[in-house]
Amino acid sequence: MAKIVQKLTSIVAKTGKVFRHHKITMNETSAKRLQRMIFEARTAKKNGDCTPTYVKIAEQMVSPYHQIFNMAVYDLVKIANNSGRYKSQIVKIMREYAEAEGNPPERREIVMNKLSEIK
Repeated sequence: MAKIVQKLTSIVAKTGKVFRHHKITMNETSAKRLQRMIFEARTAKKNGDCTPTYVKIAEQMVSPYHQIFNMAVYDLVKIANNSGRYKSQIVKIMREYAEAEGNPPERREIVMNKLSEIK
């Protein structure tokens, strides 16, 4: 039994800090810096500096590929139905797309049909 304890002690001594528990310390300057970074990250989200997901999806409506267009419209309708926060902006974007004369008529018709699905 003593040989096992000696062997374990030897292994722990050779590996150093891996098996020892050390208390993590932070000085006052580091703590203030971390607190300021967290505060700035939280206020940036509140001020609207983050781009909502629906904006990136709406940009995909002008894709030349029909499947990408269909998925963008589908995702926008899904977001509008699930999120009351973005509903008015999504409806506005889709109406503008449907009313624009430069867009293909079949795509404008798809958008108008999907607009009726928004609750």
